[in-house]
Amino acid sequence: MPVTSLAEPKVSKHNNKLMHTKTLSLSGIFFALCFSAGLETGVAASLPKPVSLQCDSLVEPLGIDNQKPLLSWQLQDARWGAVQTAYQIQIASKPDLLASGQADVWDSGRVLSGQSVNVPYGGGPLAPQKRYYWLVRAWDMHGHLYPASDVSWWETGLLTESNWTAKWIGYEQAEHRRIRESGAAWVTNPEVPNFNGTRDTQHDFRLRFDVTKPVKRAVLYVTGQDTAAAWINGRPVLEAQPLPRWRQMPWQTYSHKDISAEVQAGSNLLGIGITHYFVQSATTAAPDSRTPMSACIYIESADGSVTLFASSAQGRKASLNPGRRLVYSGV
Repeated sequence: MPVTSLAEPKVSKHNNKLMHTKTLSLSGIFFALCFSAGLETGVAASLPKPVSLQCDSLVEPLGIDNQKPLLSWQLQDARWGAVQTAYQIQIASKPDLLASGQADVWDSGRVLSGQSVNVPYGGGPLAPQKRYYWLVRAWDMHGHLYPASDVSWWETGLLTESNWTAKWIGYEQAEHRRIRESGAAWVTNPEVPNFNGTRDTQHDFRLRFDVTKPVKRAVLYVTGQDTAAAWINGRPVLEAQPLPRWRQMPWQTYSHKDISAEVQAGSNLLGIGITHYFVQSATTAAPDSRTPMSACIYIESADGSVTLFASSAQGRKASLNPGRRLVYSGV
């Protein structure tokens, strides 16, 4: 039989060049993918760390009285689709502890969340007047860790009223101090049944006090909602004030009037007229027929002694002894 030889396939120079080009292209793609993967692996570490750390929307604030302050920060990742996928907050009593990874106050651990604004503190009770140091770590969209933020801090205030031990200081006249410490109470008239409250209301208070020593100086301090007029032994000493255009009056502040000439030895009668102005309001609250009043009389005797008469909500008798409180007479 004749033997047929198999000829080797012929490869043209054109095909050889094409195959070589494809090989290079595939190698380039593979290299690019490997390079890209390597780049993504280290890219988070090369990005800027979280910045703009804030506590209760303030940078390194003093006097924070919130037991659960809100912590915030910002990322600086300009990559397409960049997003925070997790965070970790560490808080310590000293900045050196954070440098060594020791959060002796609170460590949130890794929290899977994109929240970076108003994250509430989740540790134990905070101590008053103490500085707390904190930092934050964050993870990017690929789960890679950003560099840790710089250490920031906030300082607590007193936190509770019981921690306030200071006393108010300042210049105060002895007379004003005695009035402030007099304990003058708010007293008012009995409530009027079926009160419609569509006009100004007026109520009178009569209070008696006795003076047993020669008077050097006497001053009346009085207020009521909304304005007060006063008479001593039937003589007017204080006029009611008209309602101003802005329809509000500072009635919880004492008006004072010198009544030295009106006070006499023995029994005295103080008459107080309170006017409560009707003001049209859109609220549906029921009108109140009561008109609260508070008064105090400061009397300095010729011998230098001081006697105070202050309004009191106890009892209904009008006649009182020196040094006792004024009591609403009920008329």
